[in-house]
Amino acid sequence: ARREDVGVESGTGTGKTYLAAGIALWFLASFEDALVISTAPVEKQLKAQLWKEIGQHWPRFKARYPMARTVELRVRLREGAGEQERWAILGYGCGVDAGVESATRAQGFHAAHMLIITEETPGIDDAVMTALANTCTGDHNLRLALGNPDHQLDALHRFCVRPGVVHVRISALDHPNVVTGRNVIPGAVGRK
Repeated sequence: ARREDVGVESGTGTGKTYLAAGIALWFLASFEDALVISTAPVEKQLKAQLWKEIGQHWPRFKARYPMARTVELRVRLREGAGEQERWAILGYGCGVDAGVESATRAQGFHAAHMLIITEETPGIDDAVMTALANTCTGDHNLRLALGNPDHQLDALHRFCVRPGVVHVRISALDHPNVVTGRNVIPGAVGRK
């Protein structure tokens, strides 16, 4: 909301993906012709995680925005010829072998209001992260990088410590299920 890039390093099962899905839909609804790009190393991960959570939010979003349509890894607020990549959320797997093809797929997205969400960011190749950074040319082009950090040299941690990036760390030890010892949020991290 403050127009800043944000990097989130957290423990597994803390709710970051659920929140990212809400942010994707909020961004889409807040800015006409907004473009939200979501990516992860493997498309299967993206479907099983971020897009599953978008599906959890979908009934409430659809009730507020009845013109919204969704197909596999796509949400559109405007239909019609030439409207396929405008006012939309697009998802794609960026590949674990990166190289030229994956980095090329990460380029070419442009919109006045654009948000790029990278899930499982530690597994995204540097060439892809660079391509995504280079496509953020507008004044309101933002990035949200999420994941469980592997080490200080992984793509997520290096993104988080860049100048101008808001670095958020979420410890599993602070999660309500762990703090209370009860299953407050089913499926999230627990004491065990």
